[in-house]
Amino acid sequence: MTRSITERIAGRMRRIAERATQGQAGDAPAEAIADANPAVEALDWARTQPGWWHDSGNLGAPVLERILHHAERVGTRCSAETGCGFSTILLSNVADRHTCFTVAMGNSLERVQDAHHFNRDRVNFVIGPSQLTLPRHSFQDPLDFVLIDGTHGFPFAHLDYYFLHPQIRRGGMLLIDDIHIPTCGQLYEVLKEDKMWRHVEDVLFTAFFERTDAPLFDPHGDNWFMQGFNKKHFAYKESLVSALGEKWWEK
Repeated sequence: MTRSITERIAGRMRRIAERATQGQAGDAPAEAIADANPAVEALDWARTQPGWWHDSGNLGAPVLERILHHAERVGTRCSAETGCGFSTILLSNVADRHTCFTVAMGNSLERVQDAHHFNRDRVNFVIGPSQLTLPRHSFQDPLDFVLIDGTHGFPFAHLDYYFLHPQIRRGGMLLIDDIHIPTCGQLYEVLKEDKMWRHVEDVLFTAFFERTDAPLFDPHGDNWFMQGFNKKHFAYKESLVSALGEKWWEK
């Protein structure tokens, strides 16, 4: 059975402590070499970095640990994100192909590209505001893992969601960061009521969702009355009974 990320980290730390206690020197044992995981090593490194390693701020270590857990759990081959930082470095060591939509402002992009644990061969950077680059981008394969952590003002996180969510396969993961910001929190609240998504967990200010088997909500239609958030919060339910039927909000 595949061991969890936490178990592997604990195992590595235990072996390091054992070697230090026994005063061993020289090359690492064959067991440690066989168990080496670049993604776990990248996570270990990220945990030691300062809170503002780049000028857009970092995802916290507990979030990164759960990113790695879920990315490996769902068998991530193709991933994407808006924004750039520790998540980019981590996913570059998990996914076969990672697409990062980011801007060349500040030092985030430069710091990621210069990081020792960054696997540049697996990452495609799409430079420019995601509200402009995402509509023009074509994904070759369905996405297994998506993180929305780009521009946070309204409606930019919503636009990232609009262009990315149809690409996520059933069983894939969608993460929304900074749900404590009201505009991102609004998207979070809508998704929690949507049949397309199972709310898995919140870690600090990052929400984790898993794509269900529910059909894709038509991205080119309307049918607002079929969405769970609107069914729950629409204040005039009885006014639509003649058009939609009795208890339409429970269907």
